[in-house]
Amino acid sequence: MKLISWNVRGLGKPRTVRRLRQKLKEADPMVIFLIETKLSRVKMKRVRRKCGYLCGIDVESQGRSGGLSLAWKPNCNIAL
Repeated sequence: MKLISWNVRGLGKPRTVRRLRQKLKEADPMVIFLIETKLSRVKMKRVRRKCGYLCGIDVESQGRSGGLSLAWKPNCNIAL
């Protein structure tokens, strides 16, 4: 199983989201863990779904710092 953990340093710019989507398409990981997303929970869920990861848990940022997203593909069995 492939897993990617990445400090994205903010996903507020469309260019960064495009880069993320490209990297995920190339690597095709089952699970991703994104650090420092700097997004609200709602916005992170939208980005995650655009990337093809329908399942996940998002922790929104506190002001202009923080934010986490743990996401996985639907065919991956994850228990928390």
